[in-house]
Amino acid sequence: IGILSAHPFIQTNEIVLDSTTNRRGTLHARIDAPNGPVDVFCTHLTADLAPLPYTGPEESWGAEQTLQIGALRNWVDEQRGEGLAIWLGDFNTGPSGSGFNAELGDNYTLLADGWTTTYLDGSPDCTYCLDNPLIDGEGNGAVIDHVLIDGLEDDAIVTAERVLDQDIDIPACGETISAPPSDHYGVSVTIE
Repeated sequence: IGILSAHPFIQTNEIVLDSTTNRRGTLHARIDAPNGPVDVFCTHLTADLAPLPYTGPEESWGAEQTLQIGALRNWVDEQRGEGLAIWLGDFNTGPSGSGFNAELGDNYTLLADGWTTTYLDGSPDCTYCLDNPLIDGEGNGAVIDHVLIDGLEDDAIVTAERVLDQDIDIPACGETISAPPSDHYGVSVTIE
């Protein structure tokens, strides 16, 4: 996870989350944007790795993620200022929709409550798509990569689209492989 900005950082901090197998956490940066400070949070939460057995202190991968979301909602509320806040990343949770399946859907409801989800308000495509050659699966996939927004001005114009879903040529072991740059496609949101 990382946060890049064309504008200066006012402050930064992070939180490490209780997790099993992989270290999970969230970065926070308050950015000195032209229209006032913006709080940006970037995260990567525990995935539902079933059928791999869960060996942590909770009852399941999903239960671990539920605790992470609760801890993060509290931490985000403590860290953010009065203005615009953006929470983004690979949340490994998402709702069901036309052409994609829910992934820990109850957790997504807990996560997104009170936040604007512009990408999902349109006609979104999956971000974790099982036809991506880096995944080698079948089916509809899921929308588990999100940009959540709070504190928008009433007259703000917000647009969203899936990005980084085109194949690129990657040299590997003496040959060239054509594939997307990641097993996840990105979400780009513009606020005007």
